[in-house]
Amino acid sequence: MLDAFRSLGQSWLAKIVLMLIALSFVLWGVSDYLFSSGSSVQYVARVDGSKISADVFFERLRQAQAQYAQIFGAAAAAKINQDIGFRKQVLEGMIDDLLISHEAKRLGLQVPDSALRDKILSMSVFASNGKFSRQRYQDLLAQNHLTPAQFESQLRQEMLMEQLESIPQLMASVGRQEATTVWQWTKEYRNVSILQLDSKQYLSQVHPTEQEIQHYFHTHRQEFRQGAQVQVQYVVFGPESFSTSDGIHASAQASAQQQYEEQKENFKNLLFSSNNLESVARHYHLKVQNSPILQQGKVGEGVFADPKAVALAFSPGVLAGKNSAALPLANGNLLAVHLLHYQAPVSQSLAEVRSQVIEKLTAQKALVLMRKRAQQLLQAAQKEHSLAPWQAAGVGSLQSYPELTRASHTDLPPPLLNAIFLAIPPAVGKVTVGVVDDGSSSYLYGIKKVTLPNPALLNPAVAKEIQASLQEQRVRLLRSAYLSALREKARVRIQSQVLQDVSASS
Repeated sequence: MLDAFRSLGQSWLAKIVLMLIALSFVLWGVSDYLFSSGSSVQYVARVDGSKISADVFFERLRQAQAQYAQIFGAAAAAKINQDIGFRKQVLEGMIDDLLISHEAKRLGLQVPDSALRDKILSMSVFASNGKFSRQRYQDLLAQNHLTPAQFESQLRQEMLMEQLESIPQLMASVGRQEATTVWQWTKEYRNVSILQLDSKQYLSQVHPTEQEIQHYFHTHRQEFRQGAQVQVQYVVFGPESFSTSDGIHASAQASAQQQYEEQKENFKNLLFSSNNLESVARHYHLKVQNSPILQQGKVGEGVFADPKAVALAFSPGVLAGKNSAALPLANGNLLAVHLLHYQAPVSQSLAEVRSQVIEKLTAQKALVLMRKRAQQLLQAAQKEHSLAPWQAAGVGSLQSYPELTRASHTDLPPPLLNAIFLAIPPAVGKVTVGVVDDGSSSYLYGIKKVTLPNPALLNPAVAKEIQASLQEQRVRLLRSAYLSALREKARVRIQSQVLQDVSASS
């Protein structure tokens, strides 16, 4: 909350920004959103015996939304306002403050008056001509509807919390040697050989029996049902709907695009209030068209080449006989549909899907053979401490990467690259081997040598950046773990319905 005071200078912007964050003094002062356990005030969350009231949460949410709008713009803020995750994040932050506040009190942490005084005197926002100004101090607080007693109480509270939060910072210290190790780890070279086995190589070795085919069909019958099908009417609404000079479409003052933007909400409202698309189409001189037969989960043609358009045709409202909502298309136009015909999923006989069953069963058994062969080759290499068994296997070409780095050969599957660089470096004269499966292929890898860069090549400035980055990550992890431990001990209850109601009203 008080970070703004620390960073603001004496410019004319200071007063404006202070006014914008006025609510934060009221909302972030922990004591201000606590109520006794016997209070009848509606609350969003309870942390042990303390409550976060719905009113205070609502104000905190509005402040967070305003800050978001100031940084990212009104359009982004309007979108984030609809995200329940954003609202929960605001509440979780308030809960974390209470947890830390309770723990500080339990540990008996205190802030002496002298420390509080020194803190206020050091804030440049209260300075005039380089020195603390009591008049400026009182004026700024008054502009934000705060008395010195209120501000000092909240600052003392934050300083208490800072004492507690300094524990993870002390534990997160990172030395130069650690930074060097991380730098070497990111710059190392590995001499690697890779052998890829593809399940398609084993298809010719698989010959399913009739019994296996029937068993697979009966145990996977749902996979071979003919999916639900629909045919819908649809209209596309866009700027071209305003390109004529007829009736309501004529406008000498606005472009077709402007008229379209102005009418989008009205189009959506008409969809909602109409029983069919005809009345909507007449209003905007649109053409009602019939779609091809659409199958659930499969893209169609034209506007239905978009998976979202197909999903719209199968949405509950459309299947119930209502007009759909308006779906934005890639070109900015809006699509709306209305049901013509619906056919439920249909079970099919083995005779109808026999070729599909055989294809799937064969692929599955080929995959098993591939994985079995990969394990045999892996064990042979481990036994001989050599890649010679792979070269003699005749199952594929052994690819060599003598200077593989994390940044090179991005054509390799990320899980494979990750496994290679997490593997233990080999002992002298031996190899480290492993296998990674991606669902259709098995990748056997052998590491012959690991080369680390000379530590003397590490630029001191880069080393400091690495140290700072590592320390920042550790602080976040330790703080998160600390808060998780506090939460496990605390009794935290969130009133989900109240949260939803308060959020809806925002």
